[in-house]
Amino acid sequence: MTSSCSYMWRAVAKAWPLLCNNMIWSIGNGRTVRCWEDIWVPNVGSLNHYVSRHGNIDFETIVSEMVLANGDWNLDFFRLWLPKEVIDRKISISPPLNQAGPDILSWSRMTSGVFSVKSAYHLLKEETWCLEEKSWNMIWKILGPHRAKHFIWLIFKQRLLTNSERVRRGIT
Repeated sequence: MTSSCSYMWRAVAKAWPLLCNNMIWSIGNGRTVRCWEDIWVPNVGSLNHYVSRHGNIDFETIVSEMVLANGDWNLDFFRLWLPKEVIDRKISISPPLNQAGPDILSWSRMTSGVFSVKSAYHLLKEETWCLEEKSWNMIWKILGPHRAKHFIWLIFKQRLLTNSERVRRGIT
């Protein structure tokens, strides 16, 4: 990412892995989703992590090709490559049907599947925000103006651009 890119574009680029890792395919007719490369089994991720690259698998195989003539999953094939717990999760997904319509990409962090900036923001904050830290309670119990509490909070979160913080970030 070059420095000539806009602030907005740099922010999108920084959040892109978060977005990609939290999108999941809902199987309809199974003609769009790549069985091994795309995320379509809940709480599992991409199935290619479970398969050796040296195996005799076409990683571009689509989900609809993994169904037997009777409409059931080809479990014998999956059992060759995947652990039992992944297969158990996969069985909970209905096999693709031609009349089911197209596959749909949805946001896994909302039950509706619709992306919201609010849910993405909360997902980002889960990693850095911990209300149980004693320092948080101490900051907000200080007697004094709110701006002073906010200033101290900036120091704790290393968001205040002091000279040492500028050096740490490489901004000199």
